This record gives sequence, structure tokens and C-alpha cells, in this order.
Amino acid sequence: MQIGNGMEQVSVRKIKIVTIGGGTGQSTLLVGLKQNPWLDISALVTPYDSGGSSVKLRDRFGILPPGDIFRCILALAPEKDQPTLRNIFKRRLAYNHTLGNIFLLGAQAIYSDYQKAINEICKTFSANGQVFPVSLERSNLCAELDDGTYVKQETDIDQAIRNGRDIVRLFLDPVVDAHKQALKAIREADLICLGPGSFYTSVLAPLLTRGIQDALKATNAPIIFVMNLLTEGLGMTNYDCWKFYNTLSQYTGRRINRIVVNSLMPKKSLLQKYKTKENKSPVSVANISTDNKLFEIAPLWAKGRYARHDPGKLGDLISAIAYDLVGKGRISISDGR
Repeated sequence: MQIGNGMEQVSVRKIKIVTIGGGTGQSTLLVGLKQNPWLDISALVTPYDSGGSSVKLRDRFGILPPGDIFRCILALAPEKDQPTLRNIFKRRLAYNHTLGNIFLLGAQAIYSDYQKAINEICKTFSANGQVFPVSLERSNLCAELDDGTYVKQETDIDQAIRNGRDIVRLFLDPVVDAHKQALKAIREADLICLGPGSFYTSVLAPLLTRGIQDALKATNAPIIFVMNLLTEGLGMTNYDCWKFYNTLSQYTGRRINRIVVNSLMPKKSLLQKYKTKENKSPVSVANISTDNKLFEIAPLWAKGRYARHDPGKLGDLISAIAYDLVGKGRISISDGR
């Protein structure tokens, strides 16, 4: 894009940012990022969901779980359309399926191609970005626990962590190949953002897909990790920022360039609710030096009754980090001739 009149022109190239994850965390990030017109957004979404409407449609019709995919599409839709789209497509119909999930199922039946169906819905909703499942093949997310047992399914892994089990190893059964367009997005990315989201089932799960880790190792694009607001159960009692960082590095196989951490705490009553009902607590930042440039510490907790990042603040912060890490090379000045 060229800006300016007369002899001198400023050429600005959009920053290609790839987000990898799933759940409400990824969609929250996308709501914030889409406000920046200088970002070219691609969302790579984990397809290993095993709960609710998504898995019922997967098992009955053989499609990939549509819930997180459709959530990302809605997140990228224009802000003025958000209330209407959310009210309509989040509504649950017969058998507890959301209209959004049914809509994606119907689109796939029409186009006989899952990615084509996603692309057409993105166009219909004027989504400010692209959405790709990390893989087009079905698989189950599995984990080996610290007591030597194994669990198979995303929801069982989350429950094991809440109940006090730590994850020794995370794996897919069967191992599946990455979607070619997801790999292409990573190869062409200027910046990659992991999280926020359930650490094992949304952040790490897509990295297990065959080809994703190799693609991350091959690219020079910096990686940002958005830390969760809370740990996820008794199994994560000892997880501070460094524990998250070291575990994530094992699954990416390469350096993490920046870690975003929340510093704003809500009312004590809200924290107590999460601790009592779900064994969740704020991620400790006690061992982070104030001059450690690996970490970006900012007040990101959104107002309200739930633990959510503020999408506007998070989007602004990621945009600032993007400019700091890669953005300066996006601008060039010519004489217009």
C-alpha cells in the first residue's frame, strides 16, 4: 500500500501474523488484532476438540469439529456486525447444536470441501483474515499422566489436570499431517502468536501435528506466547511463567521471542470463585526480573464475571510488539518515479 502525494511516496506492507490455538482465547485475540488495518491475519485452529456439539457432529457426519473454527470466523467479522452474528449463530438448536456449527456443516455439504466451506463463510461474514484448521484429518489428543496412566480425548486431559495430574507427554493418535495451507501460512508469516488458551489442549495440541514443528523451526518469524491468566487445575499448581516457557519450548523446538503476561488482578471474590470451583489460580510472575526483555507484563484482565483477556488491550499490545520485532522493515520511502 502506498501513501502520499507528489514525488515522495511511503510504501507500507502489512505484517503477516499467524495465530495458532483454539477455544475462546484465540477468538479473543482475533477480536483485538482485527482492529489493526496493518495486520494480515491467518488463524490456525486446533481440530482436536472432543466436547459438546462439535464432537457430536464429528462423530455423526465425519467432519472436523467446527466449534473453534466458527468462533474464529465470528471473531474476525466486522465489529458492527458482532452483536447480531453472535446472537444468531451462537444460539443452540435441537440436540444442543449451535446454529454456527450447523451452518458450517451445511456449507461443507454444498462445497464438498471443508476449507472451501470455511473460505466462503469468511467471505459471507466479511472476515478480516483467513481461518485454517491445523489439519484436515481426524485424530485424538492423548496424554500420559504423572501416575503412569493415559487419557484419550481433550476433555479428559482437562479434567485430569483439574484433579491434580500433571502431563508427562502429549501426543496424537493417530499422528496426522498438517494442512498444506496452514504450513504455507507459517512459511509466509512475519510473526507467529501462540495462545492464549488452555495450555495443553489449545496451545500445545496443534504443535503436535506432523509438519508444524518443522515449519516453526524453518521460519525466521519471531514467536510470541500469550500466557494464560490462570493455571488450569491442581495439576498446574507449580506452573509459574518459567514452567510454561520451558514446556512450550519443548513443543515448538525453537526459541520463544516474547512472552505476554497479565499484571492486573480482578476482585478477590472472582479469584476465589475460580480457586474453589475449578482449582485455578493466577500464573505467578514472582520470578520475573523487571528488566527481563523476554516478558511483556501489562494489565490485560477484562472487566466482567469471567477470566478473559481484554481484546482491545491485548490486540494493541501484540500490534506494538509486532512493530518492534518486525514492523520497521515494512516501511520504505521512494521518490515516486
